Amino acid sequence: MNITENVKEFYNKIAKKYASKYNDEIKRKYYKILLIEPLISFLKFKNKKVLDLGTGPGWFLFEVAKDIKQGVGIDISDEMIKIANFQNKYHNLIFEVMDAKKLNFSDESFDIITSFGMFEYIQDMSPFLKEIKRVLKKDGIFILTCRNKCFLFLFINKFINKFIKIKNKIIFVEHTKNEVSKLLIQNGFEVFHIRSTFFIPFIWEIYHIIPHFMRKTYILFLIYLNILLERIFPNRGATLVICAIKKKKRY
Repeated sequence: MNITENVKEFYNKIAKKYASKYNDEIKRKYYKILLIEPLISFLKFKNKKVLDLGTGPGWFLFEVAKDIKQGVGIDISDEMIKIANFQNKYHNLIFEVMDAKKLNFSDESFDIITSFGMFEYIQDMSPFLKEIKRVLKKDGIFILTCRNKCFLFLFINKFINKFIKIKNKIIFVEHTKNEVSKLLIQNGFEVFHIRSTFFIPFIWEIYHIIPHFMRKTYILFLIYLNILLERIFPNRGATLVICAIKKKKRY
């Protein structure tokens, strides 16, 4: 069984539990403030056609559905797509099972392509980047996140990942901002924004053992702490957030 099949099996198995994380309003606020709102604040999603790779239960597209023209979410996990379709209340969103290395779309179909977390499992990004560039319109924007090899508390992640690998045969991949930037440039993109976020490990394990009335305060504290750490230790968060634009062909 290859890594793609391992990832598919893993997420089919945990789909309901994973989706519940984004159905919890307090948890969703954590991701919205630290990841989505900073992107929306300087990128124009209004009336855009958006493709979300590794969409999972569709959480990102649900957040931007009211602004965008059309959104398409794809994932290799059948169970994730079932959940996304079940929860979908927007006429302008579509969710499909599809491999991101073989996108079933015409050239230059999308204004913005996003990928939150998918590259955590991918060692060689190039085949994916070629497909992304193909279906992205001229001057289209690509937004990706990946695990940061320079994370301040990387040793904790390494320790946790050993147990995940043993149990689920999943290998997580970390990248540096320079490695990803170089790959993007080699594949016809120009990087214009890099930041990192999500500094605090074990947040959800603690979240589930504290009393319900304290959870909102706990998450708000972590949001402000994360923002502070991001200012003190730029590019040392667990997750890199990278934005790139498709470069025009040179003749």
